[in-house]
This record gives sequence, structure tokens and C-alpha cells, in this order.
Amino acid sequence: LPAFQGVVRQAEDELAAINMIIGAAYAGARVMTSTSGPGLSLMTEGIGHAGAAEIPIVIADCARVGPSTGQPTRHEQSDLAHLANLGHGEFPRFILAPATPLECFQLTVDALNIADKWRAPVILLLDQALCQNTTTSPPYDLAGIHMVRGRRLSGADLEKMTEYKGYAFTANSGSPIAPPGTPGVWSQVTGNEHDEWGHVSVNPENRLKMMTKRMGKMVAAVPDLPAGKYFGEPHAKIGIIGYGSTIGPILEAQERLKTRGIHTRFYQPRTLWPVPGHELDPFLHAVDVAYVVENNYTGQFARLIRETVPWHHAKLRSILRYDGFSFRSPDIVRPITEGV
Repeated sequence: LPAFQGVVRQAEDELAAINMIIGAAYAGARVMTSTSGPGLSLMTEGIGHAGAAEIPIVIADCARVGPSTGQPTRHEQSDLAHLANLGHGEFPRFILAPATPLECFQLTVDALNIADKWRAPVILLLDQALCQNTTTSPPYDLAGIHMVRGRRLSGADLEKMTEYKGYAFTANSGSPIAPPGTPGVWSQVTGNEHDEWGHVSVNPENRLKMMTKRMGKMVAAVPDLPAGKYFGEPHAKIGIIGYGSTIGPILEAQERLKTRGIHTRFYQPRTLWPVPGHELDPFLHAVDVAYVVENNYTGQFARLIRETVPWHHAKLRSILRYDGFSFRSPDIVRPITEGV
């Protein structure tokens, strides 16, 4: 990072790391940190603070076997339920799930842009097979990177304003911001509920408006969130859903099933929260059955799908593995073949 005018700091623990990036982001820097397992639990309160104070941060979570220390070097996808229901209270957050090293790079750019534009926490949900592995990847297209910093006010913008409101109510839930230190700006930030100026407020009318403003980002930001990908036969009646590093075994399983005359269509969601119902609904409508492949015991993404599009409940089947190892294609081929 120093070669690109960036800064790397080693924090003493996860509590320090999350609060350091909150402070740096509030000061106007573009920031991210990373963690896994218990470290994510320690960061949870800080992420909630960033959500309430509308401070843009990015956290990369390398999911591993849990709970507690679990198996630190083994693979699992069991953090999703925690991330989707992160912290106490309600606040906007976005969860992106890359599936390859190339997507890790691309979706990190997306995560930083989304955090800055919508002033909200964004989590990159990785897994052990992605975080600690060796692979061959095509060169990254650095020329294609587009940076979005959101609605930032300059000194010239402020001169035209009669007053500055750091949490101004707007039509699309996004408030323009001027970082502290900008000439002519006085601003206040707090994790307490606040009014448009950042002053602590317990006014019920203001509370309703602020909650609607913040949570409205979950809808307004949908066009900016990474779209899912589709593989296989477009008109196949057997669907497969999987995120993260399950993509490799699923693609191989599709080829094996095809040789047996079993045609499938695979949907790879790249945004997990908010759950992409606008993508899931037509996909599930087009198939007779859909197998959700994930590395956890309770079928966490399948549960979120059922909550979002409950009318497709009967079509969903879970293929689960939670022994600390990644899927292999036979683990997917077998239950689908048996279900035909």
C-alpha cells in the first residue's frame, strides 16, 4: 500500500482495528480491515456504531470452523447468519461474497465504492478455501477500476449553503458529507440516535425519520450491488445455488451430471445481504427443485432464502458439509442424482 500512497497499521487486537478504521473513515480516508472467527465477534459492536453513525467501513471476514477458536485452519461458511443479524438494534449493512481470487479483487473495489457512496458498513464474506490457497488467476484489470467516493462536499459547495447537516434527510437516504477539518464546517458524530446536525436526540418523530433514512439505503443501493452469475442450461429444471468457493465443485458437478443426462442451472449470488430476492424469485420460479450448497450445519443461506421468498420453500433442498473440508464434486452429484 505505501507504493500507492496507502497506509497499513498493525493493531493490537480486533477492538482496536475496528475503531481505528472508524476514526480514519470519519476523517475522510478510504479504509478496510480483515478478521476471522472470534475477531469478528469482537468487531461487532464497532460495526454497529459505524452503521448508526453512517461511517463507511469495509471488513473482510475469512470464515473458518467455529464457534470459539474452533478449527482455525479448517474451512466453513458458518458466519453468514451472524453477519446478516449483526449486532443489537437495526442498521444497514451489505454482505458481498466473491468466489474466486479475481472476484476478491473486483468485489473489494465494489465494497469500498458502496461503503463510501452509501455511508454504511460493507462485509466481504470469504472462506478458508479462498483466504489460504494457491491458484492461477488471470491478471487484474487495473485500468478498469472506477472509484466512487460518494457525495462529498467541497469548500465551494459549502459556501453556497446556509448551514451544513451531516445527516441531512434526502430523497435517496444518502447524506452529502464534508470530512472534519473542511474549512467552515462544524460537525458532530455519535453512536446515539441523532438529528440532522448530529446532536443526540430522543425525539420520536426524529427517530422514525432517521431509521427510515438509514434502512432505506438497503433498497436504494440495490442497483449498485454486485449481480449474481448464472451457469449451465438456461431452461434446466434442476437448480443449484451456492456462493463463495463452492463455485468450483459445483461447476465440476454440473459437467458430471451432464454426462448422465441430468441438466442443471447454477445461480451464484455475489450479494448475500440484502438477500437478492429480485434474482432468486425468477430463478426459483423457472426450476422444479433447487439445491443450496453450503459449508455449514444449519443451511444458513437456505434459511435466508426461505425468509425472503417463502413461496418457493417447497423447492429448496440443502446439500451441506461441515467437517472442516471443502466440497468435492461427488458430494454434489450424489444427492442430485438420487433426487432425480
